[in-house]
Amino acid sequence: MSNLATVTALYEAFGRGDVPAILERLADDCAWEAWSDNSAVKAGVPWLQPRVGKAGVAEFFAVVASWTSSTSKCSRSWKAETR
Repeated sequence: MSNLATVTALYEAFGRGDVPAILERLADDCAWEAWSDNSAVKAGVPWLQPRVGKAGVAEFFAVVASWTSSTSKCSRSWKAETR
């Protein structure tokens, strides 16, 4: 699979909310949210903590899934107010 096809498949899986399909395409030792001088890590932002491997990425999506629906409601409200 080409790089373009891989990225396209990842975005499509993300759009469907298909976490298992995303995890399938990641390396077993992937580093998620890992970069030097990460201010989110320093601030303790729970969903932006460094994670390693597919299990770590699954933890990230579990954290995000816990607040996605309320975030969507806020986003819809904000869009309605800004019109």
